[in-house]
Amino acid sequence: FQLSTLFSGGICFCIALNLELVLVHGCNGQRLEKWYIIGTSVLCALVTIPPYAAGQFGWNELNQACWYSAPDQLDLMGWVIGTQVFWVLFMAIGEALAFGLIVRYFISYEDNQRRIHSGTTSSGGVGTSSYRSERLPRSPMVQYRNPMGQYRNIILRVGLYPLASCILSLGTIIDLYLVVDQVSNPVMSELNFRLSIAAFVIYSLRPVVYAMLAATDPSFIRAVQELRRPSDQLTALQLQTSGLRGRFTSTHTAGPSEMHIAFSCEAVTTDDAGNPISHPATEAPGKEAPRQSPTPESKMDSENLSAAVIPEVNTWDMGTDHALRPAMQVRSRRGASPRIDVASHI
Repeated sequence: FQLSTLFSGGICFCIALNLELVLVHGCNGQRLEKWYIIGTSVLCALVTIPPYAAGQFGWNELNQACWYSAPDQLDLMGWVIGTQVFWVLFMAIGEALAFGLIVRYFISYEDNQRRIHSGTTSSGGVGTSSYRSERLPRSPMVQYRNPMGQYRNIILRVGLYPLASCILSLGTIIDLYLVVDQVSNPVMSELNFRLSIAAFVIYSLRPVVYAMLAATDPSFIRAVQELRRPSDQLTALQLQTSGLRGRFTSTHTAGPSEMHIAFSCEAVTTDDAGNPISHPATEAPGKEAPRQSPTPESKMDSENLSAAVIPEVNTWDMGTDHALRPAMQVRSRRGASPRIDVASHI
């Protein structure tokens, strides 16, 4: 019981801490995941093993329950505060502070973005200086790279964790009150008995509340949807790029980097027998490719082709000559066009 209580509180504290480190301080959250698990496990072991080795856990005659069983009330109060109350309250307060910093950063970020896109003018005592910024079109890729805009609902959703931790910490506060009151009044009163029952109920609801939060988490829901999604029946095509060149233009302003890509590629399809049919992406200069009568299987207009071909860029390799070589795979229905010219602006 003691170990599970501290471990659940430590993991929820690490969730709030990780969100603050990633968004506010720009740290890599994936590299820190293992340290969250290791640190929480070590802390729980260091806090739980000493009272167990000292024989402090057992039947408490006053509470009529399995808890700290030190006969001296002062010793019992020291063990309870040092190995349970302090750490549970510390983790709950840490979650609330981390979430407050995230909300503050979110508000300041939105305010800065609003001023950048609208343009601000500031004046001094002697001279006047103007700071203007162009209104950049907010393309879908820019919105995707904006973590505060994309994950706004998730950030607000994470606020339920510190709220739940603060509410569930009432059980620890009740334990602290009972321990302090028992030092001066060793007789269990009716009020203290009811408070102890309420503390047991709160501790019992702790795993249920955390399980409900995890089950309604957006990331968990998306993972379940991916597992239940049926397999795609579309034919996979491999695109071999030719003459791919890229140009990067980057500035030190608040605007995002731009990448202009224009390339051509060839589509490799297969017939009904499974034999590959290769269509050259470019023809030799001055020579026209022989015309072939279209077949019903190969007919596809540009509208259907654009709706059927979905590029999925896997990796980007930057060479020494600044040429981009993407490894990509698209999914298309049968009857792909012999020539595919791709022009992309990111």
